[in-house]
Amino acid sequence: MKGEAMGDEIRAFNNLQWYRATGDMPKSLIGLNGYGPNLNIARDPRYGRISELPGEDPFLTGTYAVNMVRGGQGLDAFEAGQSKYLKMTMGLKHYALYNVEADRAAFIPNVTAHDLWETYLPQYSLGFSAKDADGQPAGHAMGTMCSYAGLNGVPSCANDYLLNQVVRTKFNRSDVVVGTDCGAVNNMVDGNKYASS
Repeated sequence: MKGEAMGDEIRAFNNLQWYRATGDMPKSLIGLNGYGPNLNIARDPRYGRISELPGEDPFLTGTYAVNMVRGGQGLDAFEAGQSKYLKMTMGLKHYALYNVEADRAAFIPNVTAHDLWETYLPQYSLGFSAKDADGQPAGHAMGTMCSYAGLNGVPSCANDYLLNQVVRTKFNRSDVVVGTDCGAVNNMVDGNKYASS
């Protein structure tokens, strides 16, 4: 229901050609793509944006993702041929392993394959996939926001394993649009020093 309301509102704002509040910046029209839901796992209340997260369970978080994305994008009506267009496109965030606010520009955790696939990726699998393991409709999100964090020394926004091998190959989603979190590319130079320039 929350996803449906969000999709309806974004579509209405776009149809009305409303502007995004950007302070002193030039006005920008409200588009039809948005970032959400936040699918990071709430493991420790001292870290991250706990109030934005569905919980600490990857399956519950993945189920939340499916419902938010399907509702927001209007997938039921679209897939049934009742609508020619998606209401909006949704980008799952913060992909992946993001859960630290302090020193977030430089933090890249070392994570075992077991923890990665048991804790940090199942919810994204449900959010990205067209069907779940039982053949039921899953989220089929059209995009993602790569996070400030990364995996084992490589930032998410430059991580071939996360972006290509997992999303495009394992999740079978070559069509997913990848966007960056604000400043994520600059963080690779100034924050975590992954790139020299």
